[in-house]
Amino acid sequence: MRSRNRVRLVRGARDGGGRVDPPTGRPPSRSITIPDVRLVAFTDNAILVAVGGKKIWLPNSQVRRVNLCKPGDVGILEVPAWLLNDKGIN
Repeated sequence: MRSRNRVRLVRGARDGGGRVDPPTGRPPSRSITIPDVRLVAFTDNAILVAVGGKKIWLPNSQVRRVNLCKPGDVGILEVPAWLLNDKGIN
C-alpha cells in the first residue's frame, strides 16, 4: 500500500537565472541592482550602506549580491524592489 504523505516537487516558474524560491516554489521577487553603493558598517545580520545620500540598514538575508568587503568600499548591490520601497529609496 502506498503512503499518501508524499512530498510534492514544485516546478514553479523560474527567473532568468533558473532560481526558484525554495519556501514557496515561486520565482524570486523582482530585484534592483544599485551601482555606486558605499558600505558604511556591517554586523552579522545587516549592512549599513549609503545610497543616493541616504544611509540605510539592509538585512543580510535580503541582499542577493554584494561586492562590498569593508567599510568605505564602493560597489554594486542587488536587493528586492519591495525592500527599497519600504526604505524610501526609489
